[in-house]
Amino acid sequence: MSLPPIVLNEAEHRFEMHVDGHAAYEIFERFPGGINYLHTIVPDALAGRGIASAIAKHVLDYAVDNHLKVI
Repeated sequence: MSLPPIVLNEAEHRFEMHVDGHAAYEIFERFPGGINYLHTIVPDALAGRGIASAIAKHVLDYAVDNHLKVI
């Protein structure tokens, strides 16, 4: 199964994936030169689909691509 794209919602401080009417997301805070990943939320209805893993990989790749330190 192909997952939908993960989008950066800077206004809400989160990376989001929308699946079947649900939103899974990673909440973050920025700091000078870096990003602090705080919490991953995946609704129970989306459990077991690899969504949390996909989001985790995406946000870490984002940090590497943008030369950000990670907390």
